[in-house]
Amino acid sequence: MRKIIAAAVVAGVVATPSAVLAHGPSASKGAEPAKKVAPAKVKKDERGHKGKRAKRNPFVNMVFSGIVSADASAEAVELTSVDGINRFAERALGASDTMTLKLRAATKLKGTVIMADGTKRTALETVADLKAGDRVFFVVRARKGTSAADLPAARWLRDLTGTVTPAPASDPAAPTDAAPTDAAV
Repeated sequence: MRKIIAAAVVAGVVATPSAVLAHGPSASKGAEPAKKVAPAKVKKDERGHKGKRAKRNPFVNMVFSGIVSADASAEAVELTSVDGINRFAERALGASDTMTLKLRAATKLKGTVIMADGTKRTALETVADLKAGDRVFFVVRARKGTSAADLPAARWLRDLTGTVTPAPASDPAAPTDAAPTDAAV
């Protein structure tokens, strides 16, 4: 049965004239083939990217942490032991571990202090509250590939060293100052 079906298919292919198999009705009459149409051009955005790349945001949040090396001024803070938390911050720092963080009036100051009596208060009310040795965590929004020296002012800054531990409570089982003497016995 298979041989008969295969023979019929082969006979049908051989008997079909080449004019019928040609592409389109104009090919059998000897007309010129149709011109190729160029694909529609994709518009580029202002950065020169096409298609899906054009929608990607060139601005990123760069997340850093570091230690304040000198008391802060109203415009800037000197930092040492700076680490990039995300890949964009690491690329901005390069091999450096020091930087000057720029501040502005709109920079949000965050952080909480736990006082000795257990109450909480805001750690940073002004930039002047930042002292040398404070550990800070901050975010800067900038274009990808910006170096640490060219970064704009920080969006927000959090003081991580604002915790005050409460004083230890007196132990009632501790020995008193008066020690027993032999005369008292």
